[in-house]
Amino acid sequence: LLGIPVIKDSTGMSQHNAVIKLLDEWEVTDNVVGMVFDTTASNTGRWKGCATSIEFTLDRAVLWLACRHHMYELHVKHVAALSTLLPSHYLLDYRELLELTVLFLGGTVYPFKFRKSVAHQHARFMAYSIYFLKMQLMSQRLNMTDDEAGKVKRMSTFIAVFHSRAFLRSRISSIAPSMDLKYLTDMNIYAKEDAEASAVAIKSVSNHLWYLTEEAVVF
Repeated sequence: LLGIPVIKDSTGMSQHNAVIKLLDEWEVTDNVVGMVFDTTASNTGRWKGCATSIEFTLDRAVLWLACRHHMYELHVKHVAALSTLLPSHYLLDYRELLELTVLFLGGTVYPFKFRKSVAHQHARFMAYSIYFLKMQLMSQRLNMTDDEAGKVKRMSTFIAVFHSRAFLRSRISSIAPSMDLKYLTDMNIYAKEDAEASAVAIKSVSNHLWYLTEEAVVF
């Protein structure tokens, strides 16, 4: 840890300036071989992204070790946009997603109880998955119209069968590339069941195919 700089905003250039300043102060600029970052526009933007700008300043390419979690968060967000039943801002965790997925698929979780959703100041993409699964598991007790029930079942099936496994395993770098390709293959197969949802997911995946680059093959 070289430092914890305070920056005026979260733009790519502000982040770039802070990182380069620290590298220069510690005289380790020539030792940089890779960057770890979330895939927000402020990091990966073509012209003003932090990662892009750092490479430009270094005048050489470095390994981009981008977080794949964000990619799968966007996939489910885009598919969920087909429905309009979700509130935003929930504090959620990975264990709850796993437990709800197992229950939806007919498995057993012991001990288990539904957790109360807690308001949070930042939107959490995992809320899409957990909220839909909870609604489906409690659908017999909820007063939903036929249209709402159909949307909930549609999303819950997509999440439990495809999204949860891919999202929860996306942090394992050794299998991440193969998981990305399998997810894309699964979406093409899923088109036979739900062409609209499949098309939205494939479009989201296609926006992130730069993850599968020759530079990242060693990982």
